[in-house]
Amino acid sequence: MTWSQTARAFLMRFVNHATHECNLGVSGGVAVKRIMIIGGHGAGKTTLALRLGQITGLPVVHIDKSYHLPRWKKRPLAEAFAELENYANTERWIMDGDDFRSFGPRLKRAELIIYLHVSTLRRVGRVIKRAVQSFDKPRVDLPDGCRGKVSLRALKWAAYGYPVKMRPAIHNAMAQSDVPVFHLRTEGDVEKLEMQLAARG
Repeated sequence: MTWSQTARAFLMRFVNHATHECNLGVSGGVAVKRIMIIGGHGAGKTTLALRLGQITGLPVVHIDKSYHLPRWKKRPLAEAFAELENYANTERWIMDGDDFRSFGPRLKRAELIIYLHVSTLRRVGRVIKRAVQSFDKPRVDLPDGCRGKVSLRALKWAAYGYPVKMRPAIHNAMAQSDVPVFHLRTEGDVEKLEMQLAARG
């Protein structure tokens, strides 16, 4: 099966354009109301989450927003985890982000995972580009009162922390879960799916 056929199959199985709902055919047509989008820094999670949110009408939750207060003041982790667990316990959402510390409650409630496999080199390039373009500007995925900044820590995490530390933990957690996973394995796959979604919008 070609990638385009796979993408069309995804849309047919998971997205009912007429009703703007996601339908999981393998679950007897029960509407999918909770979707996780995961992948490393710069993989395109936020863009895809927003596109899919427009198609399905599901509210989009950017998990990174829960970790900071205005002006990048760190929020107590207990508060952040509690807020994310509350989001996970609601009935309808698309949550983008892959912080493994809050992975459990989301995975427990998710009905579908979209996993963006983008090369480390490509992701790092995107992180640098985003940092430059959004410097001192608000972004939809940033906490209220925070603006884009250049962060060597974020760059290091994209290049080393995620592929070496986070990704193996995520793979292990998913291997122990029965939540369906839709894999996008290349940059082209992500772009093609976005075009498919846009064409149906």
